[in-house]
Amino acid sequence: MNNVQLYDATQLHQLDWPEDIDGQYARAYLTPLMTEGTQTYINNVNTQLLALQLHSKVMPVTVNQAEYDNSYVCSPITHYITYAIEELYNLKKPRLEGILKRVLQSLEMILRWGQMNKVLIVNNWLLSTNLYLPLSEQEIHTIIETLTKSYPNHAICFRSISSYPVSLQDHFITNGFLPIPSRQVYLYYPNQFQKIASKKRWILKKDLKFLAQSDYEVLHPEQITAKDIPRFVDLYNQLYLDKYSKHNPQFNERFISLALKHRLLHLRAFRKEGKIDAVLGYFVRHQAMTTPVFGYDTQVPLQAGLYRLLSAQLIRESHQSGNLLHQSSGAAEFKRCRGAIPHLEYTMAYVNHLPRDRQFIWKLLHRILHQIAVPLLEKHKL
Repeated sequence: MNNVQLYDATQLHQLDWPEDIDGQYARAYLTPLMTEGTQTYINNVNTQLLALQLHSKVMPVTVNQAEYDNSYVCSPITHYITYAIEELYNLKKPRLEGILKRVLQSLEMILRWGQMNKVLIVNNWLLSTNLYLPLSEQEIHTIIETLTKSYPNHAICFRSISSYPVSLQDHFITNGFLPIPSRQVYLYYPNQFQKIASKKRWILKKDLKFLAQSDYEVLHPEQITAKDIPRFVDLYNQLYLDKYSKHNPQFNERFISLALKHRLLHLRAFRKEGKIDAVLGYFVRHQAMTTPVFGYDTQVPLQAGLYRLLSAQLIRESHQSGNLLHQSSGAAEFKRCRGAIPHLEYTMAYVNHLPRDRQFIWKLLHRILHQIAVPLLEKHKL
């Protein structure tokens, strides 16, 4: 028996939302985005959003056709080409950067020809990192069976698959998925603190002391008001859009307001002398936490240590809750020095039902990334 049900915005009233924490979270998060449209909340995410119900689990599914200007959270071409070109500067080798840029530009034409953006992404919360509830091998098979019948011309992907939760990668491989490398991420295990090298523990303790002695007041959701919301957006934009890439999700004030109202994110703000200089927002799923909203005033002098304060706050809350801290990618050396462990993250792609020419495109990307990108990530510790 197939226990998978798909709902679009017009059918949402038929969905019997689970009463547990994850079910009610999904309801509060997905209902407004589905009924009002994703771009109402995230400016650069243009997608059809569906709700997939499997037993007591409800997951978002994004449906796209091409949409080349989309954020990378919905567009494989933005992720693997546009964003990747912007990230080449991290190599610090201009000649190699130039060669790889030309390779990527040529590859983009091939990927467009192969309709790579014609894709469904399951459990896509439109955030930099998707966290997962446990999924069995059979449940993944059931999802694929349903989606390939409903969308026979779309590739089916699951983003943000690393070695946590344990065995999830294997369940996808067994079901015939291609593991497409996406980035190197950093996981911090609070229950392994005593096993971290002594120098790294010393750095962490210094950071936590720095946080405890800071002049900044840490605001929690009950202390954050509607007038603070524009500042959240501004500080996130300064870091993630202006400093990093416009292809990151462009959260607007309505998104932060929604997150504050329904506690979709654990929001924190660092305030001194009446001014908020740094913000973060994390969510928790299945004993893991990750931080899609993170930003600070880039005009504040570096010695204020705003990035360090934000990171220390997350470490502290990880220790308090016991939740694994998924630190996403970037700032590799900073995270390694504080005990975070690098893991290769994948987009799992199911393409066996597609025409052979489109299968070939995905397999080509798979091979190129494993032979070129992964060695570069590991060599340069990105």
